[in-house]
Amino acid sequence: MKLLIAAIALGTAAFAAEAVQIKSYEGQIDVAAQGASQARIQLQVEDAAAGTLLVPLAPALKPEGAVKLDSAPLGTTVKVVTVGERPHLALELPESVPGSVPLQLSFPVKKVLAEPKARSSGKKTLPDKSLLLNHAFVHTQPYPIGAYRMSVVLPDGSRVHTVREQSPKTKRSEIEPRVGLNGQDEIGRAHV
Repeated sequence: MKLLIAAIALGTAAFAAEAVQIKSYEGQIDVAAQGASQARIQLQVEDAAAGTLLVPLAPALKPEGAVKLDSAPLGTTVKVVTVGERPHLALELPESVPGSVPLQLSFPVKKVLAEPKARSSGKKTLPDKSLLLNHAFVHTQPYPIGAYRMSVVLPDGSRVHTVREQSPKTKRSEIEPRVGLNGQDEIGRAHV
């Protein structure tokens, strides 16, 4: 009987979690020349309900300090948790949360750009002074994310050359890549 009650409770919790959706997830990484970077995330949550909402982060965006709620319903709290070896933001939404809620968070991140590693032969694969941005976003929660977009603001004099790899690899049946550079604005922001 306890097993049946637990199964019903888990099924109900999964059903409730599936009603929530993140309509849009927009992030920005502002990479400072000295390596101290700042991240900002804007979420549009639909069918929100009181309780915990786990928001996945790319490993490169693991907060290296306090996460600030720049815009959120009164009573919302946030903490950083690890789920399956990946960083997440655990947003605790209050009882009074409206069904549609915009959220904005900001936090410091560290080591967003890394020097490429030399091959075992010692030969470099990229020109001197090249840096890599490894952005791996994996969503494993039971609710959908409608649109995901990440922008990167580079230090003056820097530019994005190419997207070297995407995983999983593009299939032959796909008309265009899922990931790519699609623009640069006047202040050097690359849209990926």
